[in-house]
Amino acid sequence: MGAGRDLYAGGKMGARFNRDRLNPIPTDGETFTLAAITDITERKRAEELRLVHAGMQLHAAELEELNRELANASRFKTQFVATMSHELRTPLTRSSERRNC
Repeated sequence: MGAGRDLYAGGKMGARFNRDRLNPIPTDGETFTLAAITDITERKRAEELRLVHAGMQLHAAELEELNRELANASRFKTQFVATMSHELRTPLTRSSERRNC
């Protein structure tokens, strides 16, 4: 009874309790259930924090990759602008020198 399942009961102030063990106790004509109850509030909070932390680590790794891609794109842009500037200035300088002669 209850094996392999998380059975929860609520408590005051949002506390969560896990009914770990449910043991049927047969008596004359009736069956009672003995329940072992454990406060799992902190354990559940820790699990939630681990999940959030893992998600944040994944997000941070994605951001680092995007930053690398942006840095590469920025370097390419800088090289392109420098090359184009040089290529445009060289013919313009020659043509202005010819006019001044």
